[in-house]
Amino acid sequence: MMPFTYRFNLPSLPEVEGTIVFQEWIAANRAHVLPGTPVALIAVSGKRYRILANGDAYLWEKLVKPGEALKPGHLLGNMAADGENIPYGKPHSLAELMPEET
Repeated sequence: MMPFTYRFNLPSLPEVEGTIVFQEWIAANRAHVLPGTPVALIAVSGKRYRILANGDAYLWEKLVKPGEALKPGHLLGNMAADGENIPYGKPHSLAELMPEET
């Protein structure tokens, strides 16, 4: 086990209206993720966002299920990492708007 865990929260999103809905986990439980690795998908106001890791860690614990309504900053799960790989002083996750599906 990694010696440290840190919170993997829903990151700040651009000004959005409506309910944020958790869609699915992309990364498997205990998967190794690097900065920029897609971890989960959410939807809000007809748009979908990938939630990305922002550190070198392992997805240690998943705390939300598909269909769950979220609020900004909602705790999605926990990451495990060595101390030097925790993203100190910066967001623990990032949001990336997915292209519109046609």
